[in-house]
Order: sequence, then C-alpha cells, then structure tokens
Amino acid sequence: MITEMLKIGMNTDLAQMMEKLVEYMDIDIKNLLDKTMKVLPQLVYAIVGVVLIFFVLVVLVPCIEVYMGGWLFSAYGI
Repeated sequence: MITEMLKIGMNTDLAQMMEKLVEYMDIDIKNLLDKTMKVLPQLVYAIVGVVLIFFVLVVLVPCIEVYMGGWLFSAYGI
C-alpha cells in the first residue's frame, strides 16, 4: 500500500503525499503497539505460569519425595 501511495505521490504533490504517508504510518504503528500492549500481560502471565510449574516439578517434587522417604532411600533397602 505504501508503494502505491508513493507512485501516486510522484504524479501529484510529493510533499503533501509524504505527509499523508507519515500520518498513515503513525496510525498503523500506534494500532500495532496498542494490540501488542493488550496481549503482553497475558503472555507474561503464561511465561510465569510455565516457570512456576517447572520449579514445582523439578525442585519441590524431589524434595517432597526425599522428605517422605521416597525413591532416594529405596536403593539402600531402608
């Protein structure tokens, strides 16, 4: 779309067409940033959730099994 606007701008007033193009690009970038800012908190919550699940599975579950007398001591016949 930008290239089409530039082609038309070459046939008409170039300065005015460039101003309109800059306005269009500013609006487009603002809309894109607004959409990104709406999705960003959900993405951060998902990442934090995955990290917490990983922490629980990797660190806490073996600690609980050791505390409860699980797999660590079963090799020694205790």
